[in-house]
Amino acid sequence: MEQYLEKGKEVLKVLLNNGCEAYMIGEAVCRVIMGLPFEEIDITTNATPDMVKGIFANTKVEDLSAGSVLLTYMGYTFRVRTFRLEEKFKDNRKPIRLHYSKNLKDELAACDFTINAIALSYGHKLTDAYKGYDDILKKRIRTIGSPKVRFREDPLRILIGIRLASELGFKIEAKTFRGMRRRARLLANVEPALMEAELKKIFTGKYFKRAIRYLVDTNAYKYIKDLKKGLAHFANYPKKKSVDTILACSYVLNKKYSPTWDNLSDDPNRLRQVVELALKNPRSKNDPYLLFKYGLEVSLDSNYVMYLLKRTRNRAKKIKKQYDHLPIKSLSEVNFTRNDFLKISRKANPYIDTIYKDVITKILKGELANDYTELRQYVIKALQVYNIYPGEEEDHTQVVYKEYDDIVYGGDNNIEDTETPRNVQETVQEQIDVPTSTLEQIQRKVSEFEKTLREKDERIRELERQALEYKLESDVNVIVDQNLELLKDLNYLEKGSERLMLSRELKEIYKGLIKNVDPKYQSLKVEKEGNSEKNESEN
Repeated sequence: MEQYLEKGKEVLKVLLNNGCEAYMIGEAVCRVIMGLPFEEIDITTNATPDMVKGIFANTKVEDLSAGSVLLTYMGYTFRVRTFRLEEKFKDNRKPIRLHYSKNLKDELAACDFTINAIALSYGHKLTDAYKGYDDILKKRIRTIGSPKVRFREDPLRILIGIRLASELGFKIEAKTFRGMRRRARLLANVEPALMEAELKKIFTGKYFKRAIRYLVDTNAYKYIKDLKKGLAHFANYPKKKSVDTILACSYVLNKKYSPTWDNLSDDPNRLRQVVELALKNPRSKNDPYLLFKYGLEVSLDSNYVMYLLKRTRNRAKKIKKQYDHLPIKSLSEVNFTRNDFLKISRKANPYIDTIYKDVITKILKGELANDYTELRQYVIKALQVYNIYPGEEEDHTQVVYKEYDDIVYGGDNNIEDTETPRNVQETVQEQIDVPTSTLEQIQRKVSEFEKTLREKDERIRELERQALEYKLESDVNVIVDQNLELLKDLNYLEKGSERLMLSRELKEIYKGLIKNVDPKYQSLKVEKEGNSEKNESEN
């Protein structure tokens, strides 16, 4: 900071040597007086922007707002502003006319707060026309002139004043406070992009608690888009929280994420995930799939946000323990990829996400081993529930029929497939010029084909049965899980062994009930009874 200040003095000296009047002004001067670090230096001069450009012709000078330029000198940047005399503001921020002045006091009168209206000369002489030095000693924030007029000219000054309170720990003078409260509604007309820098410093200031209280007490918080509920919540909170925590709590209270303040966040993508998870799982319940999907850090942040909002307990230890016991922690660890899925279904289908999520959930719950063969069999059954049969099975059927056509009909596929092998055999026997060996070969092929058809029919029936069993099992699992969660919430279920035993009993009850009620499951019931009678006779 010392070197930055020295370079600022050099800029003043260059302007003085060119016959201009020049001073440091603004927040940097206030912080120099207080012995605090500063981020930027403002310089005010009677030189016009064009004159500044001419004096620093060999230095980078860029236009900023009306009457000011950004000067880059020896690696340091300075905002250089010409003495101004402002008249009547339009749209709360833009002056209708801006006249240059030759008088430093006109520039000081146009400043916002007294502590920012102290000019520092090259020779370290202070020009303090509005007793800003006295306000620094008293740790007081006070506007120059009428607060209502100052805040009507530029409503952003309300946030600037509160930001100064957050950084310096100063109190806002009573008259200034009332002016903020009366003009707070004008903040609704200020673009969020203009508020960002002030809000960032308010949230990260050393005296954050005081600043949040001012935001609420002046009603300014009501006009800060999407943050109203969050700021009201933290106004009574004893400890300072990070910017992302404040944003996340605000969005959860609003029940939706907002990209308006993404520039305030250290990691907008992670913030979005935290809010999304908090809204999906507000009580941070034990859900292995959500923990797997969002990861440990996002899950911990989500629980912390809901804890601050008093929606759940602090479950950090349980979440860490549960994460450590997950059989898989990322998609790369799953031994069955989406490409494997497509190899089976032969094409993309709308059920891939549902089935793949189900596969991962069962692996996480220990209901499926993370083994390629077992996962593949499970996916095949799952596809059949949606009447999607593996491409490999379909290809095999086509080969069987083609072989039959080529042998019996000479490759002529115009004969209907419904014609039975018996009719085909009779037709062949009518051909008197066919040798006996050929007839035997045809008979053998016909027998093989009949066997293939029977096996195919049996396999189709078996696949249909398996599909029904899978559908029944899936529906029953959902019903039982919901019952168990309800019992747990009502404190009727605690121990793991009790949960396991009750789960088994409930599954049997619901399976029997559904089989009796739903006609499509009658075949499973009949088959089970038939198997029972067969076992009894064998015994």
